[in-house]
Amino acid sequence: MFKKTLATALLVCSIPALASASWFLKTQATSAGGTLDSRNLTGQTVLDGPKFASYTSAKTSFSVKVTANTGYSLSSLLVNGVQQVFPTSGLPNPFTVILGGSATDKSVVATFLPQMESVTATNAYGTVSPSSVGGISYNYKLAAPLTFTFMPAPGYKITAINGIPADEGTLKVAKSIP
Repeated sequence: MFKKTLATALLVCSIPALASASWFLKTQATSAGGTLDSRNLTGQTVLDGPKFASYTSAKTSFSVKVTANTGYSLSSLLVNGVQQVFPTSGLPNPFTVILGGSATDKSVVATFLPQMESVTATNAYGTVSPSSVGGISYNYKLAAPLTFTFMPAPGYKITAINGIPADEGTLKVAKSIP
C-alpha cells in the first residue's frame, strides 16, 4: 500500500514539473544610445552586456520595451534571432516587442545609432559658403568653429541671420556691396 501511494504521489508531483519547461530570455543593447526594459532588467544599456534569465511560466506573453535616447534611433532589432524590418516612417519611440508565452528560448537584441544631421545655410539675395555641412550627430563636439561666409547680392545688406541665437557665438556681418 505504501509503495502504491508513493508511486501515485511521485506521478502527481512530476506531471506539473514536466508541463512547465524552463526557457531563457536574452536581452541586450549592443551599442550606446538607448535602453531595454524587460523582466530581466529595467534600464538595461550597452554597459550591462547581455542578460540571461531562466523562466518556467509558459502561459502568458510579455513585453520588452526598447527606447532610443534623445538624438539616437533604433537601427537594428533582432527578435528571436530574426532581423525586424522597419517601416520607412521609422518605429515609435519607445517601441514595445511582445513575446509569446511558449516555453522556447527568446531574445531581443537592439542596436542604436546617432541620428545624423546637417546644417544648411541659404541666402535668397546673395551666396553662402559653404552651403551645408553634413555628418553632424547629436552631442557632436566641433574641433574648430564652423565658419559660414554670407555675401549679399549687389544692392542688399545682411542685417540678421535667422536661426543663430545671439549667445551661440560671434556673428560677423560683411558690409553690403554697393
